[in-house]
Amino acid sequence: TGRCLPNFIVLGVQKAGTSTLFQLMRSHPQIIEPEAKELHFFYTSNLVSLCESPMLRPRPEELLAYAHRFPPKAELSNRSLLTGEWSATYLLCWCCPLIFSRVLPRTRLLVQLRDPISRTHARFMEFQAK
Repeated sequence: TGRCLPNFIVLGVQKAGTSTLFQLMRSHPQIIEPEAKELHFFYTSNLVSLCESPMLRPRPEELLAYAHRFPPKAELSNRSLLTGEWSATYLLCWCCPLIFSRVLPRTRLLVQLRDPISRTHARFMEFQAK
């Protein structure tokens, strides 16, 4: 396709630091970010699964559209560069692990978690500020 799929996917939950990790990693000279931090390809920000049934989705044309959101292979192949995706929703999706193992078998999954009490307090403070 001329496009690459992610070398890694950072999975997390809201208020666990995925945005901070995104900022840190994108500043690294060997990381090329996709067109957006959270692509919401497999699971949307509205908590709607896009991968049901996991053995049938994504269809080839959907996977091609996903690949087009990442840099061209030529941009990564000449150097030791990586690209990835950061998501605070994929960890909540029951079918994402099945999809990742089927269509992204070499993609590394990095999971970022946070103490649930601390996370809840941070989320509460975020809503209070609005």
